[in-house]
Amino acid sequence: MVEFSKKIPIGWLFLMIFLTILIIVLIYFIPREEIKNYSITINSLDDNNQIEFQYGSWPQLGDVNFFNNVLKQFKENKIDFVEADLDQMKLAVFENGEKIKEVNITTKGREGSWWETPVGLYKIEAKHPNAYSSFGRVYMPYSLVFEGNFLIHGQPYYPNGKKVSSQYSGGCIRLADEDAKEIYDLVSVGMPVLVFKKAFDVEKSTYQYKIPELTAEAYMVADLKNNFVFLEKNRNQTMPIASITKLITSLVVLDYTNIERFISVPSDALVFTSVPRLKVGQKISILDLLSLLLIESSNEAGITLATYLGPEKTIERMNYQAKSIGMENTNFVDPNGSSLENVSTPLDLYQLAKYLYFNRSFVLNITKGIFDNDSYKEPAFNFKNSNLFYDDKNFVGGKMGITTGSRETMLAIFNIPFDEEIRPVAFIALRSKDIYADIIKMVEFVKNYYQFANE
Repeated sequence: MVEFSKKIPIGWLFLMIFLTILIIVLIYFIPREEIKNYSITINSLDDNNQIEFQYGSWPQLGDVNFFNNVLKQFKENKIDFVEADLDQMKLAVFENGEKIKEVNITTKGREGSWWETPVGLYKIEAKHPNAYSSFGRVYMPYSLVFEGNFLIHGQPYYPNGKKVSSQYSGGCIRLADEDAKEIYDLVSVGMPVLVFKKAFDVEKSTYQYKIPELTAEAYMVADLKNNFVFLEKNRNQTMPIASITKLITSLVVLDYTNIERFISVPSDALVFTSVPRLKVGQKISILDLLSLLLIESSNEAGITLATYLGPEKTIERMNYQAKSIGMENTNFVDPNGSSLENVSTPLDLYQLAKYLYFNRSFVLNITKGIFDNDSYKEPAFNFKNSNLFYDDKNFVGGKMGITTGSRETMLAIFNIPFDEEIRPVAFIALRSKDIYADIIKMVEFVKNYYQFANE
């Protein structure tokens, strides 16, 4: 039997030993990519508490203020991290809290789909130079895995080399290839990833009461007891007030005459009026003239009443009366409101309404057609009330007027029920195209949109 003995050359033996040692050196001594591991704690917005972040989805990061607070503290703490702003479609890399690279995000997960990219704090879990998706059957160059199925990567392509052209990605943040490579080289495993998208857009808008559409050019609605203003427009603007003037005329008459006295109708009293009643030389009581003035809006009655003090003295006392009430922007030139120079403002007329309600309710009663039969005799006429709402149970009193120049005007006081509380509210409107509709809308607005709070 022949035995063969094969010896390994000594040179080969030394070569094998050298290669083994070299491999060990390469494994243990060649620098490897550092795996970062952060434990992140930040102050809350009020600085009273600290928040320790757990990696994963954080819906609170959808709040702009909270996210900006986190971002600020990341920078101050000189953290290396990635910021993905899905609103601005920007991705940035920070080193020691300083931005060193920013690129555009080309696509993201479709909003509302199960692969929509969620906001949160994540970390780079792995890096793959060219990952393959078995789900999409595509290659994804320069892939950075940051949360399970969510990646940052370049333009994906099919095995045949054709680029994927979808507008949305399957939950990934997609970059242009050249940008993806730069980001890939800058990012290390373990680096935090802040993903931001506003939870909702804060619109620069608000809610307000649906103000009724009114034709009046100026108006004011306010509580006579506490001065609360429900509605107003141009409340300090001076405008013609037409027959609302007659309310001031009646106040002067009450202050300077005996209403049971009779006076004669002068010849110049027979002017145009809605319901002609008087005859020259006719003897008529001042109370009946006041009733004609306030109920039927009689211009004849206004001129007749002015003869008692004299026309000039009457106008002088009317203007004085207005100023004493607090009507600073009011002026009168006749007792009826026929001239466009009889002017006032909604605010001044509110002062008049307040004075009438608390001091001269007798005038308001007449405008409604109510008489104190125990004190005074029956009226001389069967009056036709020209005041709107006179038969409304909540109408306290008031006066309307119509002229071509002033259009339609009204001062009205209503008792408005707020549950068990009844409140006197003044409704004033000037230069209206439809005073009835305007007053109705204002009354309904107050009833429907307010409740009374008794403190």
